[in-house]
Amino acid sequence: MKKLLLCVGAAKTGTTWLYRNVRANPGLWFSPEKELNFHFTRHGWFDRLTPEIRSRKMEERLAKPDADEAMAEWYRRFVEGPVGPDWYRSLFDAAPAERWACDFSPSTSLIPASGWAEVARFAPEMRYIYIMREPEARLWSHAKFHARYTGAAERFRGLSLRGMERFVERSQLLVDGNYGTNLSAMLTAVPREHVLLLDHARIAASPQAALREVEAFLGLPETPDPEGIAARPVNVTEASPPPPGFGDRWRRLFRRETARLVDLGVGFAAPWAQLHAERRARLLPWF
Repeated sequence: MKKLLLCVGAAKTGTTWLYRNVRANPGLWFSPEKELNFHFTRHGWFDRLTPEIRSRKMEERLAKPDADEAMAEWYRRFVEGPVGPDWYRSLFDAAPAERWACDFSPSTSLIPASGWAEVARFAPEMRYIYIMREPEARLWSHAKFHARYTGAAERFRGLSLRGMERFVERSQLLVDGNYGTNLSAMLTAVPREHVLLLDHARIAASPQAALREVEAFLGLPETPDPEGIAARPVNVTEASPPPPGFGDRWRRLFRRETARLVDLGVGFAAPWAQLHAERRARLLPWF
C-alpha cells in the first residue's frame, strides 16, 4: 500500500455522502467495508472489531446479490485476523499502487495523539479528510441516529429533556463533536497541509463544489456523476427539531471546542464560536 486516504469523521457530518459520491472516481480504491474501524480499535477505548462484529459484517455483505468470489476472499481475510497492523495492510493488497486506498471510519477522529503517531506512518503517502458540522446540530442528529440504530427511537422521542441528556451522555455521543481537541491531537503527528477540513454546511449548500474541492486536494479527475447523485442527501435522520433547551447543558463544551478550532485557523468555525458564546449555558448536577 503506497497511498492511503483516511476520512476520519466526524459522525453525522456527511462522511457517507462523500463515500457514496467518490466511490466511482478512478483514482480511488475501496474495500467492501466503508468503515474498517481499525485505528480506533487499536487506540480507542473499546473494540469495534471483535470476531462477532467481523463475522456479522461478512454475513450481511455476502448475502447481497452483487457479492462475488473476490469479495468473499476479502472477507475471509477480514474475519480471520489477528487484528493488527499487518492484517490492516492486507485489506488493501488489491489496491493498485497509483490509486488512493480508502478507509472512511469516523471513529478515527477520536484517537489520542499517541495513536496518531502510528497512524501517520502507515503508508508512504497519507492524506486525511475531516468533515465537521456545527456541534449542537451534529449532536442532535447523532442522538436521533443512535436511538434508531439501537432500536430505541420510539422511547427516545418520548423522553424528557433531562432523559435525552442522559441518553446522550451514557451513549458517549459528545466526543465526536470535540473538534478542537480531536484536531489538535491529529496535528501532533500529521502535517496540516495533508488534512482537508470540510464544513457540512458547504456540502449541503454546494455539494458539487465540495466534491471538486476533495478531488483537487487529492489530485484526482472529476468523479463521474451521470445521474446527478451528488446533490442527493444520504443517511439522513428524521427531520424533527430538538426540544427547547437541548444543548444548553453542554454549552461550555461547545464554546471551548469551537474556540479551539478558531485558534487552529479553521475559518468556518468562527460563526459557531460566536453562536455558542452568545447562547446561555445551563448548569446542572452531573447524572
